[in-house]
Amino acid sequence: MTWTLLAGSSSALGIALSKSLLKRSPHVAMQGKEQVEKIVGKHCFYGDFSTHEGVELFVDKYLSHCPSTRCLVYNVGPYLHQSVLNTSVEEAQFLLQTNLLAPMYLVQRLMPSLQKSHGSIIFIGFVGVSSFYNDVFQTMYHIAKTALYQLMRSLAKQLKALDVSVNMVSPGYLRNSNSANYTEALDYVEYSDVVETVEFLLDHPKITGQNIEVARGVRL
Repeated sequence: MTWTLLAGSSSALGIALSKSLLKRSPHVAMQGKEQVEKIVGKHCFYGDFSTHEGVELFVDKYLSHCPSTRCLVYNVGPYLHQSVLNTSVEEAQFLLQTNLLAPMYLVQRLMPSLQKSHGSIIFIGFVGVSSFYNDVFQTMYHIAKTALYQLMRSLAKQLKALDVSVNMVSPGYLRNSNSANYTEALDYVEYSDVVETVEFLLDHPKITGQNIEVARGVRL
């Protein structure tokens, strides 16, 4: 039995993704830090990805219940709209931990089963990461998501010979999300738009190393 792991299932996008993934297969495990009881599905695991110790504890528990993983969807990384001049070192470390170090370690631990099952990895990014767009109120958030983008590209290059696909889906401003307060209503995208793009990548495993923006053309 192989599993799909959704990391970051407590957010609105995470809940939408979990519902979609469960329609595809009952073998979906979900990680969440808060409000885990609201997540649909039986296999929900608490995991605090803000520290390396928290990620280690989560992975140990997950692997004890779900030893074989075919797909990883990584949706961890809270939005931060704040000038770098007002961003603390602790806040910056938190963004880098959740957007770079945690997924890197998670992939390392899941790699044996991902390789064996010729699996898929999908990271959730943010619009503009591949073009190095600069917004003074999103500096640290963009640095963290750009680091995740570079991780995705590096993994895709290394794992293509093993038939493991690695991609990123980068939403723009999701309606009713924290980021939606900082753009015009005409620029909103729906959660379903992101979910459908993730489903497309899962259905086309020969696509790898790509970042698909779901953003209504924002930051072209």
